[in-house]
Amino acid sequence: MENEQLDSEMPTYAIKAINLKSNERIVLDRQISNKCVSMSDTAILYIKGYDLMLWDFELKRKTVYYKANKEMNIIGVSYNRNTSSLLLIQINFKTNELFIKILNSRKQIVFCQKVKFNEMEMEGVTPILNTSNNFFVFSVQDKLYTIDSKNLELKLVSSKCDSYALNNGKVIYYRFVTDEKTEGYSIDLSTRECKKMDNSLNERIYNCEKSFLFTANIDNSFIPTYTICNIPYLWVNNKWEITSEAFVYRDNKLIVKMPFEGGIIKDDHFQWEFR
Repeated sequence: MENEQLDSEMPTYAIKAINLKSNERIVLDRQISNKCVSMSDTAILYIKGYDLMLWDFELKRKTVYYKANKEMNIIGVSYNRNTSSLLLIQINFKTNELFIKILNSRKQIVFCQKVKFNEMEMEGVTPILNTSNNFFVFSVQDKLYTIDSKNLELKLVSSKCDSYALNNGKVIYYRFVTDEKTEGYSIDLSTRECKKMDNSLNERIYNCEKSFLFTANIDNSFIPTYTICNIPYLWVNNKWEITSEAFVYRDNKLIVKMPFEGGIIKDDHFQWEFR
């Protein structure tokens, strides 16, 4: 996805398919919001206006997968392949509510719950969504939630969440202990056991103007990665270790990473290489 917004406060993007061997780029659609998600090896879902769109690479065409009510913008989507279920988050600006919905493989709504959001902090209202095993994980503003897509239970993990990342069957997250300082915790999604983790990065995070935590997919495992003042740290054996590269994805054939340019990690694009 490539940011192409010029005037509006809400960013929109062009979505492109790239042939990694030839570097050929094809624009699939424009003016879409939030990220696209993989539904299968040949299909992706993305938000455009009030619609959730499906792009089929085999058929080379797009169709409307789900059409939302015009008073309920879709602002987040995630797909769980384990349970063939879709998490849809819609926003109602009149009531300051988010509608959390789960659709089954027949597009039937099997779960719906409302949560309030703070209209004074609209910058963080766009959800950050992921899936791990049978669970959906997402954050909105400073709240971190999980949903068991089999038992259809929404649970609040933290109301003071700064950021989070997946670690296979666990989620690590940093919780505000003051307005500016954070501490790291780890929660097991199945057992709900929550405990403090290695907090050796706390002072570096506090003293750095730009840091971000994300999930890297490395050799088919979800690995938390924290970049702090252009230094990447990898979560290895329950502790943070400094690393030389900020990997986004790596397997036995392909490496995708955030590039270093002029000593700065660029988080607005990526580079790849074959192994």
